[in-house]
Amino acid sequence: MQRTFDDFATWATTDESSEEALTRQVSRFVELLQAQPGGPRGYRLHRIILTNFWLYGRQEFEIPHGRLFLAGENASG
Repeated sequence: MQRTFDDFATWATTDESSEEALTRQVSRFVELLQAQPGGPRGYRLHRIILTNFWLYGRQEFEIPHGRLFLAGENASG
């Protein structure tokens, strides 16, 4: 069965808080994205941490799909 983003939005149950439902939905969406093929075998980017870079004192980015595109203020990448 193919899952879509809309499927994740309807999976929340009424007996849990909206924050718990959102956390669960995001976790399932991340699992779906990580299961998608792409990138070299054996290596998939999951997280980066920028420290003292431009406007970031310390910023952590989760990368669920294994691909990252950074664009500067001038959109040069």
